[in-house]
Amino acid sequence: MTRASTFDDLLARQDERIASIAREARALVEKLLSEAQSEFRAGHNSLTYSFTGRYADVFLYLSPFKNHVNLGFFHGADLEDPHGLLVGTGKQLRHVKLHSVADVHREGIETLIEAAARNARKP
Repeated sequence: MTRASTFDDLLARQDERIASIAREARALVEKLLSEAQSEFRAGHNSLTYSFTGRYADVFLYLSPFKNHVNLGFFHGADLEDPHGLLVGTGKQLRHVKLHSVADVHREGIETLIEAAARNARKP
């Protein structure tokens, strides 16, 4: 199978439940961060966000998997997470596993997205 060329192309290849979760998460991110630039990274099967358009400045990503969608934070280890949503053991990366459209709207999700944006490099 050929590699997806856009995030929508990637979602078209996913189970509809996973695609719906990813679309809802993308809508939330883009509502909260209208100034952020998104870029599909085919090699990572993810949609990344930065304010500069540079990969080095990516602070957030969406990545669909078979049973969930990761809402990931490149500097998630530095974020306050009073709701205990973040998982991961890497030096910097953390993510929230979204298993349903309702998970996109859990308490604390918007706060994490906004905090990551505040800490992100801007032009």
